[in-house]
Amino acid sequence: MTHGAAALAALAALALAAAGQGAQQDALAQPVSLGGPYTWTDLVVITIRAPDWNTSPHSIDSIGGSEDRAVRVSTGKGSIGPYRLAETGPDTGVFRGEVRLTGFAFDADGDGRPDTAPRTGGSGPSGGLLEAGHDDAVTVSFEYSEGTVFLESAPVSWSEGSISARIEAGHVLVDVWDPDMDLDPRAADTVMVRVTSGSDLAGVSARATETSESSGAFVASVPLDDRLAGEIEASYADRTLPAPAQLGSRLDLVARAVRPHVMPLELSAPLVSQERGGVPHPGEQAWISGIVGNPGPAEQRFAYVAQVRDASGAVVHIGWVTASVQAGSSVTAAVPWVPGGAGDHLVETFVWAHDFALALSEPASAPARVGR
Repeated sequence: MTHGAAALAALAALALAAAGQGAQQDALAQPVSLGGPYTWTDLVVITIRAPDWNTSPHSIDSIGGSEDRAVRVSTGKGSIGPYRLAETGPDTGVFRGEVRLTGFAFDADGDGRPDTAPRTGGSGPSGGLLEAGHDDAVTVSFEYSEGTVFLESAPVSWSEGSISARIEAGHVLVDVWDPDMDLDPRAADTVMVRVTSGSDLAGVSARATETSESSGAFVASVPLDDRLAGEIEASYADRTLPAPAQLGSRLDLVARAVRPHVMPLELSAPLVSQERGGVPHPGEQAWISGIVGNPGPAEQRFAYVAQVRDASGAVVHIGWVTASVQAGSSVTAAVPWVPGGAGDHLVETFVWAHDFALALSEPASAPARVGR
């Protein structure tokens, strides 16, 4: 009999003893709260309501740390105890402890190396470590009084992940939900995703980072470029699948997002002007404008971006406006600029897709002088 099996047999014996004291147990409210369900590397929070063990109203009491009235925490792979729980505050009669599940040796991300360090030990109220399987249960027993033992269990299991993708601000954002890959409940973990398109079948690999410690939600941001066009496909391999799937099984999750079709546009050199005409002056409203032409067969949305550099080359202004231009037509786009100082400047303009995903034309530039 393995150590874990022996622990479960012992718990079963305790449960039978507790059943023999049914009348006494029914008189008490179930004091053990365990939460769950859990995955194989979760942080298990144990709460026990035991007002009879609140022996000192002015200090923090503890329970379960000795063989007499012990608290034990077990899974099918191991057991720890007696495990001490500490009172949540003076005179509360509520005791709390934490045990971190450490899983079992398994390659969860497919890189050929185990991703966990399974181990069992600890005496509480925190820092306890307990190995657990992918289809298991965690059980807490507490001997409340002579002959009265309370048991509470919660399942430990893997779950099937999910993936979604969207295009936003020139990036493919990939969202993965896989709580089984929250391998460290006190740190943000990462998983790998792949992004491809019909024009780039090789694609790129990207690291998705957990949104917060222990969230189980991961996000990757992949910049769009000319290679990723049309339908974008994001994929993630889930290797932690729930029963009845066998260990080593893999499920490839796929999500798709369509990148809007964009066509090249034409851009004229920029013109700097002010309402009264003539050379702009510091503190006065000026406009940077250009003609955007659309030789294509369909309407095209775009962003007109203007950037101004001073004589030293430093960028002193950036502005943009979004608009659209009909097929076979042109429009004038203009961005406001209030010069901050006199002298020679260089104005550079760009036409980008309205979501700033990629450039739709070659940039244009022209000198501009600001009077005194």
